[in-house]
Amino acid sequence: MSFPCNWGRVHPVITDMAGDRRWSVYLRDGGCCTYCGRALRPEETHLDHDHPGIRVEEIAIEHLCCACGDCHAEKGDRTGVEYRSFRRVRHAHEMLHHLAGRGR
Repeated sequence: MSFPCNWGRVHPVITDMAGDRRWSVYLRDGGCCTYCGRALRPEETHLDHDHPGIRVEEIAIEHLCCACGDCHAEKGDRTGVEYRSFRRVRHAHEMLHHLAGRGR
């Protein structure tokens, strides 16, 4: 069962009191992939960040987000902004292709 994610909400920075960054980010992000909105189980959640090439352990928690495995792999070395733009363009292209096929 999946639960809807709240797009566009502002999250307070969560203090990582328990030392478990993954759990803190998971709770802050509502257990959803930041990029596609898919509901995630804690054990399948990837931590992602906007600074490709820097180890997650070296990044402040407010710069981390939840990602599903597919989005995390596809994002690669793109920043979060670049990846979101890529997804929007790809989605628009798929919609145009779908609509063009319906007009036949």
